Amino acid sequence: MTAGSAPQAAPGMFRHGRSTLELRHGVRYLRLAEDDAYRTGFACGRLLVQCGEPLLRVLGNPLVRAVLALLDRACSRHLQRLRVPEDYREELRGCADATGLRVEHLFFLNFCFDVLKKYGFHCSTFAVFTADSTLVGRNTDLLPLLARLLLAVCRPIVVDVAIPGRMRFSHVSVPLFVGAMNGFNEAGVAVNSHQILHAAENPLGRRLASSLLMRLVLERAASLDDARRIVAENLSMRSLNIVVTCRGSRSGAVFEVHPDGCHVVPHAGSFACTTHFESDAMRPLHDGPVTPSQVRLASMRAMLDEIPRPDRQTLMRWLRDCRNGPAHRLSGRSVSNRGTCQSFVFDLDRRCLWVSNGRTVPVSSSGEYVRVRVDADGAGPFDADPDMARHGGGRDAGAGIRPIGPAVPARFAPGATRP
Repeated sequence: MTAGSAPQAAPGMFRHGRSTLELRHGVRYLRLAEDDAYRTGFACGRLLVQCGEPLLRVLGNPLVRAVLALLDRACSRHLQRLRVPEDYREELRGCADATGLRVEHLFFLNFCFDVLKKYGFHCSTFAVFTADSTLVGRNTDLLPLLARLLLAVCRPIVVDVAIPGRMRFSHVSVPLFVGAMNGFNEAGVAVNSHQILHAAENPLGRRLASSLLMRLVLERAASLDDARRIVAENLSMRSLNIVVTCRGSRSGAVFEVHPDGCHVVPHAGSFACTTHFESDAMRPLHDGPVTPSQVRLASMRAMLDEIPRPDRQTLMRWLRDCRNGPAHRLSGRSVSNRGTCQSFVFDLDRRCLWVSNGRTVPVSSSGEYVRVRVDADGAGPFDADPDMARHGGGRDAGAGIRPIGPAVPARFAPGATRP
């Protein structure tokens, strides 16, 4: 056991310093609460080692290391154009020291989609405002082959990060990832990014690594105005649609971000977003077809037209929608498709989220949604009797409530010692 590690508290629970990792119902909750960036990265790495993270075994394979070295060398000139603040480099060094992986390999894995444009994430997000809730429903898509590879080596993981001097935030992530593609912070501000596939980009000079822009907003923004300032001062290397949702003002906006500028589209009511620019200011930047994204967005707007203020169960049902077919060719036409590798709902008012524990694509249909609570007092994230829902069903957690849907496989059951 390494210095600073505490004994394992219980089956399915791991500790290092003030940080913990808990395994239940096929979902992991990683709570990072260290004093600085390096210790945060180190705690993340040690906890993943303790729980037997499958991805670490893959990345430790000599053949995989050789392939990563070649890819890193091939992309090095482009990666050098990225701006990565020193704090996040320190976090990567901590992960590398804790896991024995090479820091340059972790750097490549974290930021390769800023270089390999065609292989990025293409997503769908609903932002919903009801009388008592601010909800965000999201599916994350990859190319089908990459989605299947990701699910083969990674279990669903919710990461909660608290570093002194920054806002605490939670996001649905992948292991060893220092950036963010989604999340919400303690001030009730949520972000969800959508990588624009076909956009003309030729930035002069360095730009911020795209995934770090979302993390900067999560760590610093308490309002839409804060988010607007942060994005304007930190343009990313890749073109993005960033959905920013604010609990306090019950409003949101789509930030259409390009390496050379940003256009903000505000929304006072519920709205949806996919992976193309819609404003007159940014639409001319497209240099390829965006029809699949447009078709997907039209179907999402049709759902909102029918039910302008959906509840959580309705959102979950919408995240399973495949009315335009399950195909995914560079991008999908349906909200749920053969590239859907993450599916979740945020409730900003109750500081909790529901994440699918599906193991096959699309995960929105193959798994159950497990509730994870983000409690200010540090209480455990999972209910003793979990609030789980299959296909958008389920009820609020309470005494005697049992999971709805098929039984959780034994290897994912409460008390299992491996993910």
